[in-house]
Amino acid sequence: MGSSKGHGYDESSVESIVSFARQLVGKSLADASNVERSRLSAKGKGGLGVLVEWAYFDLKVSNKPEPDFQKAGLELKTTGLSYKNGRLEAKERLKLTAIDYFELATETWLQSRVVRKCGKMLLLTYLYDETLELADLKFHNLQLQIDLTDPQSVDTAQFKRDFERIQQLVLEGKAHELSSGDTLYLEAITSGAGKGRGLKKQPHSSVLSKPRSFAIKSSYLTALLHGEKDNALLRSADATLESATSRAFTPFLGLTVNEIARRTGVDSSPDSNKGHHRALVLSILSNGGSSVPELQKADIELKTIRARASGSLREAMSFPSFKYLDIVEESWEDSEFRRRIERRFLFTIFKEKSDGSEVLEKVGYWNMPYADRELARAVWEETRMRVIAGNYDFPKSSESEVSHVRPKARNAKDLQRTPQGTWEKKYAFWLNRSYLQKVVDEIL
Repeated sequence: MGSSKGHGYDESSVESIVSFARQLVGKSLADASNVERSRLSAKGKGGLGVLVEWAYFDLKVSNKPEPDFQKAGLELKTTGLSYKNGRLEAKERLKLTAIDYFELATETWLQSRVVRKCGKMLLLTYLYDETLELADLKFHNLQLQIDLTDPQSVDTAQFKRDFERIQQLVLEGKAHELSSGDTLYLEAITSGAGKGRGLKKQPHSSVLSKPRSFAIKSSYLTALLHGEKDNALLRSADATLESATSRAFTPFLGLTVNEIARRTGVDSSPDSNKGHHRALVLSILSNGGSSVPELQKADIELKTIRARASGSLREAMSFPSFKYLDIVEESWEDSEFRRRIERRFLFTIFKEKSDGSEVLEKVGYWNMPYADRELARAVWEETRMRVIAGNYDFPKSSESEVSHVRPKARNAKDLQRTPQGTWEKKYAFWLNRSYLQKVVDEIL
């Protein structure tokens, strides 16, 4: 089979299919396919994937819950790559299959729809360029295979835990509360028309939920692209990230910053240097290294928080400044602020002692509860409306239990253009210090 300008492939052999796919490297579909150029067009997300299926592999496009190459048990996926700060990254999450909440409630991992169709995947990567037609996008030399059925794989074990966590929330009647921070590698992303349309019923709750699909996080794909397959914490399929993290930190709890520096071999630095605290934490987690693949793959944000001797926190928690011209064009669903507060966080708390030194007090994972995300959403929506109206007096911490907006600029000249054509100082969303205090005191 095959419609390429090269040789065909054996549809029952994974090795043959992969070899055939490699002929795409450095080429576009227009270069590699025998199909007339006028027929190489498709619209919408997944358009290139559909084109590759029939115009290169000569497959019949189907929505059945079966792998594209049925005889080989292999699903075909495509994903775009783009450069960010000079580094090649996966452009977006890899959508797998739609979620049927009622079906999910009764499934087991290996018999689930997502594993039946996407248990073994061949992932073709291409360099995204918005100026080009789909048929002219060049395929990259990184062709990946992902196996969700390998019983020896630590990552496969985590995918299974992620599936079961999503399933648990659906069984609890909380399908409408699902967020990226609930899981590490596999997530339940919203899909469909959005804006309240196409809402779905769910078991054990009368609340309608947005339609969702299973997807692999873009952060996980990016880690694979850069060969970050080895783990620093998850060395066993039986270990959870929480238990592995606790095991790594336990010998260091109660030690001062200087004591931790001596044990880890990290160069000493003034206690006031927050970057030094972060370097210590990374060294603990990676056993002397400077990065933790699991955190990168799961898009977990590491936050070092410093508390006074009384236990009160020194500061609120900020996010990157937003652009006025962007926020007026966004919806909440595709906003950067929503993406960031739905992440999982790893908080490491350093507490001041009476002599002025700091000790590692506590460590814990956290993601924002649904009700609090809705309060943060109200702040975002109010902020957006004020930008549209040309009112740059933004919501203060007294106006919300969760978040507020305040300046975040290097200096008085660090300005951004507004929709009204004026220039205003940069602002950012912050979590209130009182809210963060509550998280640290009660949740962690």
